[in-house]
Amino acid sequence: MKDDNVYHAPESDLNSTPQSLSLEQYRKNLIPKWIKVFGWLFIVMGVLVPLVGIFALVTQRVGSFSLYGLEAVGAIYSSLALVVLALYVAHSICAYGLLFGKSWGINACIPLAYLSIAICIFTMFTGSETLIRLELAALIPYVMKLQKLKIQWQGTEQVSAAVST
Repeated sequence: MKDDNVYHAPESDLNSTPQSLSLEQYRKNLIPKWIKVFGWLFIVMGVLVPLVGIFALVTQRVGSFSLYGLEAVGAIYSSLALVVLALYVAHSICAYGLLFGKSWGINACIPLAYLSIAICIFTMFTGSETLIRLELAALIPYVMKLQKLKIQWQGTEQVSAAVST
């Protein structure tokens, strides 16, 4: 008897396993597009930090540096400017690890995300006026998504170890 059912289950990559994909490719597929967009923005910013630093040192120009409410205006070698630039570099390194499926990627991103939330909350209440930091609207869902992905991310290490033995 012929199968007259015109409805078929859609083909999906959701059932892909580490055996059918490389481990890094499998991890890359776990990351939602909105996290990829922010990740690439941070990678670009992290690459620009050394260039901005060299430019500022050579020209002796002052700059304005800001991230999560930490704001520094002045020379690049001021302590707050260095903290802001170090945060950009840290985010860039973590974004690289996450977007390229490195085993340490998610373990680096989660603590940095919690630190970023803490900085946002700190800067909300330490200024002359209380401001709601909009960065929290992205950071909180980001942390929640990373926590959910962590099990799958680390589970792939166990699966690949079992397959290789």
